[in-house]
Amino acid sequence: MHGFYCYDTVLVVDAMPAELAGVPAPPPAPAGIQTLGPNPFEHGTRISFALDRAEPVDLQVIDLEGRRVRVLAAGQFVGPRAQAVNWDGMRDDGRMAPAGVYWVLMRWPGGVDRRRVVKLH
Repeated sequence: MHGFYCYDTVLVVDAMPAELAGVPAPPPAPAGIQTLGPNPFEHGTRISFALDRAEPVDLQVIDLEGRRVRVLAAGQFVGPRAQAVNWDGMRDDGRMAPAGVYWVLMRWPGGVDRRRVVKLH
């Protein structure tokens, strides 16, 4: 019509992979605290952790000055799978911990891990 030409080309590719391709399995999660949430929290938070093998675990909440606020697990023997524990914001003496920044500290024979958590009320 205007002196332009349109040429269409069709290309067919018939191919196979040279080798079998696979996706490697994801590496196992490292031992220690996996998740902590909600964070910040008002009424409670859930702490999820995992170990490489069955071992005793100490899990506690400490304040910024290193004082123990709440023991969540003391020498509790846990298996090599995901675990979870809740902290309701209470202290060991049964009173509500004040709003502020705290550390969740996990100790086991294979290591130490800690996460910061903020309590709003």
